Amino acid sequence: MRTFTRPRPALWSVSRRAAGLTIRELGPGESGPLVQVFAGMSDTSRRLRYLVGTPRLTPSMVRLLTDVGHGRHRAWVAEVDDEAVGIIRFARPGADAAEAEVAVEVVDDCHGRGVGRALVAVAREAALAAGITALVWTARPENEAVRRLLGGPGASVRFVDGLVEGVTPLLPLAA
Repeated sequence: MRTFTRPRPALWSVSRRAAGLTIRELGPGESGPLVQVFAGMSDTSRRLRYLVGTPRLTPSMVRLLTDVGHGRHRAWVAEVDDEAVGIIRFARPGADAAEAEVAVEVVDDCHGRGVGRALVAVAREAALAAGITALVWTARPENEAVRRLLGGPGASVRFVDGLVEGVTPLLPLAA
């Protein structure tokens, strides 16, 4: 794993280390960090992330969420002292699709500490590098944290079946 003490945004998709936080790409089939983050989430946080009550990860969910490392589905794990504290992923319907669905989860003990913001920055830069022009996301209306993290400038938001659906265009950051 490569670590950069003061990374340029384009390098964040490889790894980022700042204030004890390391972000690295999740490997194909690597379930340990997923299980660790899930265990650190309260029932409320799980409901906000998965949109319904999710008391446990089923084997099929674990397989789906760790089928990463190819152009359609990529994920990154945030770690503090080698303990997984957050995960972000994007998945697109086809390898060349311009939009990708994004989801983020952070253990309860790290809420409000910038972990989600750092994960979004990494996924955003990787998405731009992959030719993705917009991130699509779904959240429960009470999930203000995700709405702030993913809403961004130019986002369009609508309410559908009691959920918030958003599309956030990705614009390159100024150098």
